[in-house]
Formats: sequence, structure tokens, C-alpha cells
Amino acid sequence: MLGVTDDEVWAALEQPGERQALLTAGEARAIVGLLRRLAADDEAGPAAELAGRLARRLPAPP
Repeated sequence: MLGVTDDEVWAALEQPGERQALLTAGEARAIVGLLRRLAADDEAGPAAELAGRLARRLPAPP
């Protein structure tokens, strides 16, 4: 998606409408864990940033 900022992507995702989930919460938690491992060497890099964004959007674990 050339020319689209991260903020524009997130805004589009948060607009109301009919959608189906791409991932389950468990799958998303697994991805956050993998991103955190990738980010271990570079805590300020893109993997760490994405892991933080995703983690904030996940519901609290049961």
C-alpha cells in the first residue's frame, strides 16, 4: 500500500462495518510473542513497535 501511513491503515481498520476476524485472539497473542522475540535485539525497531500496537488492541486474557 504505497503512500499510506500506518495511522491511515489503523484508522481504516477501526472504521465500523461488517468484517470477519483475520485471526483469533490466541493467534494474535502468538504473533505478539514472535514479534517480541524478533525485537529482543532492537527494542526500538519496527518489530517492537508492532508488537506493542497489537498487544494494546488484544482483549485481556481469560
